[in-house]
Amino acid sequence: MGFSLPLNKIVTYVIIAFALIFTVLWLIDPDGGVLSGLKEIVIEDLDAGFGVEEVLADEVSISAEHKKEIDSMSAAFKSMLRDELADNCFHHFSGFTSFDNQIEIIMVEVGEDVSVEIKGGPEAKQVYDRYTIEDMGLCVVQGDNGEDSNFYHRFLKDDTLDPILYQNEVPFDVTGPYFKEVSSLIISFDSPWLDVNKNRINFGEGYVDFDGDDWLFSPDNKNICFFPTTRGGNVCQAGTQTGGFIDNDCFEDKSGDLSSIVDERYKTTIPYRSQHGSLNSC
Repeated sequence: MGFSLPLNKIVTYVIIAFALIFTVLWLIDPDGGVLSGLKEIVIEDLDAGFGVEEVLADEVSISAEHKKEIDSMSAAFKSMLRDELADNCFHHFSGFTSFDNQIEIIMVEVGEDVSVEIKGGPEAKQVYDRYTIEDMGLCVVQGDNGEDSNFYHRFLKDDTLDPILYQNEVPFDVTGPYFKEVSSLIISFDSPWLDVNKNRINFGEGYVDFDGDDWLFSPDNKNICFFPTTRGGNVCQAGTQTGGFIDNDCFEDKSGDLSSIVDERYKTTIPYRSQHGSLNSC
């Protein structure tokens, strides 16, 4: 005896089959189906991430010491931008230990603000953090128009010292510039030729020494200046001997050195003058 289905069941199965076919076709319809829409979302997400080398912050680590130093710098920025502060003020913060090719700090002016990006990980290629400091500009105490000498004479020179100590200094231009605005800068680990590996600064003219990394200066509570340096003699000086940069000795307290017995220019360093109340503090 052969197997047969009642007519009403056959009709029911046919209707179900057509319903399933219709549903599948609707889901994969390229012009508006649900699966089509889901496919587009996935493709868009893949496109958005394609070629991007950044790694999420929670996947990038930096040392506790470097984090503390970067936090100190960020806190210094905010402290220096208060309206009630005097112009031409100095701020001392932790500075930086060797980045050892694991940290890079990039700052870029964006309108009236500064975008700060911290990179970490191997060779400092991965983004650790990114934030904005509002109402801030960037500057350096360096330049080809006597900025270093003018800065030195305005804030560091001690007129009570023997004038012969200043016989080689560039004359002070009371109306001349004493800082230079820049649009961006990078603080990174650099390996200069025939030199030790160290943190250096680049503000658009190549990497230069950065021995003044623990001091900041603001001429106007808006711009915050960094101190690229050079190596002169063993005393704080500026002018023809330093090629447009502040001498790295201006950032060391040499008051206890034997050399201070015969050369009192230790009194012109930023630490000394700050400790003795000769500089405005931010």
